[in-house]
Amino acid sequence: MKKITKYIVLAVLCLNFSVWAQVNQAVGTAGRGIRIGQPVPDITLTGLIHYKDRTGHPAGTAKLADFKGKLLILDFWATWCSPCIAMIPRMDSLQKRFDGQLQFLSVTYQSANEVNAFMAKFTRQQHRTYDIPELVGDKALNNLFPHSSLPHFVWIDPDGIVRAITDQNAVNMKNINNLLLHQDIKAPVKQDVALLPYDRTKPLFTHQNSAFDSTLIFRSSLTGCVEGLRSGYHYDLDQPGKSRRITTRNVPLMALFSNAYAGQYRTLGNHKILLDVQDTTALNSSQTGAAYHQWLFAGHGYCYELIVPPRLAPDIFSIMQSDLSRLFPQYKARVELLDRDCWVLTRTAATDKLKTTGSKPHIQVDRFGFQMSNATLDYLIVQLDSFYLSNTPYPVVDGTGYTGKVDLSLDANLGSIESLNQALEKYDLKFVLKKAPIEMLHISDNDKAL
Repeated sequence: MKKITKYIVLAVLCLNFSVWAQVNQAVGTAGRGIRIGQPVPDITLTGLIHYKDRTGHPAGTAKLADFKGKLLILDFWATWCSPCIAMIPRMDSLQKRFDGQLQFLSVTYQSANEVNAFMAKFTRQQHRTYDIPELVGDKALNNLFPHSSLPHFVWIDPDGIVRAITDQNAVNMKNINNLLLHQDIKAPVKQDVALLPYDRTKPLFTHQNSAFDSTLIFRSSLTGCVEGLRSGYHYDLDQPGKSRRITTRNVPLMALFSNAYAGQYRTLGNHKILLDVQDTTALNSSQTGAAYHQWLFAGHGYCYELIVPPRLAPDIFSIMQSDLSRLFPQYKARVELLDRDCWVLTRTAATDKLKTTGSKPHIQVDRFGFQMSNATLDYLIVQLDSFYLSNTPYPVVDGTGYTGKVDLSLDANLGSIESLNQALEKYDLKFVLKKAPIEMLHISDNDKAL
């Protein structure tokens, strides 16, 4: 396959490809940590919660040797990691299925307070409890099994030997059964690369990420993916007399267009993008884990950076749009107002149950709750549309016409319309699926470029 690196200034970066290793490869960051096939040292684990020892009594400490005789799968996770959260019911079901033979142990750097608060909301909204112990505030196991992405699973056999390091896709009944039968599992080793030192407050393409080129006036650069950089996006706010910068790292082409046309004040998640092209796989991928990583590094991912002087700072997003038009002439992109199916926040009664009591302005939000006082409904809509419901097919819009300040307290799963509507009922509010005019990013094939 022909590999092309497009650029506007004097830099060319190699397009790197990740390699998925087989057994006995070094795992962790840059080969550090315990390797597959090596025994795990019998360290003491402190900071256990929801754990019972062999006698059935609650315990806050344990030795790794206490788990011998069972297949132990370490689940490195965090409460902010959506794929990690999705694994909780699956792990609980598998542990019950292989009762007495399998033990999951969830491991996080977060505190007991953070984990307990999250699990209280999660179990209440799931209407079930889970019997997976957690190791909180962990450093010891992270040092033994360093990694740079979550979720991260370490498989330790009943004899205390590391047999596999995988992502979440390998955690299934077949692989567990194979290991219990002393057979190898057919799953790629999750091999994290060493993360490069990166300071997002400094330009990306500089020597050791430090601003040695202080005389720089303007630069626009586009390269393929760079191994070792986290995917992400950053832009400077427009400040009078200041230069301005946009940086994207290891993202698909659709994300470049979305960032360019969203600008500073518009949100353009996947549900606000209309792909009118013959081949959507050149723009985005629905794959996850290793498959997505391989797709991204196979010529579908990019790093882009634009730095402009103060006089061009207000036009930085328009300049990025022009760059993309020149660099990818096979596509036409524009923002259009279209009637689309949307989740429209609607008032179900005329009685005003929203008006603020005038308390101090405050907003607190996580996946399982939203509290707001003395603020407008825009904050709720932006949070849902940009984050918690951004992967649903439908945009979220405000159809209430309510412009005043409100007080709102929702005990709900913000990723579920059903859960949100149950919580909104006391305010005579409801999300209704119906047509509404919405700004959409329309990307189509450019026939003139063919």
